Amino acid sequence: MTDFDRDYASTPALFGAEPDALLTAFSDRLEGPVLDIGCGQGRHALWLARRGVPVVGIDPSRVAVQTLRVAAADLPLEVHQASTESWQAAPGSYGGVLCLGLIPLIPVDEIASVILRCLSWTRPGGLVLLTAFTTDPDHPVAGTFPGPRTWLARGQLAEIARGITAEVSHSREAWGPWHRHGVGEPERHFVAELVLRSER
Repeated sequence: MTDFDRDYASTPALFGAEPDALLTAFSDRLEGPVLDIGCGQGRHALWLARRGVPVVGIDPSRVAVQTLRVAAADLPLEVHQASTESWQAAPGSYGGVLCLGLIPLIPVDEIASVILRCLSWTRPGGLVLLTAFTTDPDHPVAGTFPGPRTWLARGQLAEIARGITAEVSHSREAWGPWHRHGVGEPERHFVAELVLRSER
């Protein structure tokens, strides 16, 4: 059992129950099917599917996938146990790709290739939504959730994306909301948001 399997098994709504504000802001511009990478317990995938948007969710956690499949009954939501690296999809398969919460879990030198992979799966005009944690000069360390995290410098996510052929529809850095993981201490992160529009 992986750490995430254990955490998902012991903690309902480990990352909260409400969707990320970036998703709610751009949901009216997302056409299905939408790929939700690292869908976890489904706070984004379920929110979209309940609004009639077809969603494909992938996550390497067996527990997350099993839990979400039960919650997804009668909804337009497919769930698969897979990672970004192992997932296979034809180019242009999706109207949008959600990469919300994945970047803090991967090394900096892999971020560009993940973004390119997401864009390759997105049909022309589709959106890729990304979030990352950044360091703030006054709060260089934030959060208590166990496990490694990748913290980007201010402006680094936009800089990584600058060399990628895609239209930048939105770029913002600001404090995210206060939240907690299960019964953990409240925490808050400085968050980078980026929305790319596929031009292929």
